[in-house]
Amino acid sequence: MSICGAEEDSFSATLTDYDGEVSILKPGEEVWLPVEKDMPLEENDRIKTDSFSFAEILIDDGSLVTVEQNSEIILSELSADSGTKKIEAAIFLAFGRLISNIAEFMHRESRYDVHTTTLVAGVRGTEFVIETADAEETDVGVFKGKVAVGGVDYDGKLIKESEVLVTAGNQTSVQKHRRPLPPFALKKKMLLHKERVLFLRKKAIERRRNL
Repeated sequence: MSICGAEEDSFSATLTDYDGEVSILKPGEEVWLPVEKDMPLEENDRIKTDSFSFAEILIDDGSLVTVEQNSEIILSELSADSGTKKIEAAIFLAFGRLISNIAEFMHRESRYDVHTTTLVAGVRGTEFVIETADAEETDVGVFKGKVAVGGVDYDGKLIKESEVLVTAGNQTSVQKHRRPLPPFALKKKMLLHKERVLFLRKKAIERRRNL
């Protein structure tokens, strides 16, 4: 995605770690291939994990994402402006679970979005979990920071005035073509991911230190 009137830098991500069976499908290709550690990733790459597998992705701004087992994502947008430091990044979660530790943005108009078939989640400097078992419903749990969650319509566009702000310690659920539920306290099922969230936080601090 280009930014009008601005120079766009090469902005990418790296698959810094993985375990188990993890595959990648490059844009325009038809064959899924095994990933490698420290593999550079680009816009529109697809990553898929099997059972008892995971993939860790470091985005250039220091954000760290874990694709949990039995999941598939698309790195649908990665762009940056060299002058303003404005960053635009988006991930589509087709199915499964994504745990994210998003770095604080230097530019106030930077954005990091996660899309599913039921919602758009916009974040800034946040730790959160997004989980979707099928195309009908998605759960979003926030462990630190805030996430703006909105439902999407039949065309995949944000439903007007549907956004709710989910703060730390809360979650929401979004069914297909509906508005999100009002935020409520993290349920036991979502709290089961807390240890993974804290582990990712520790790794994110180390990764950013080395950038």
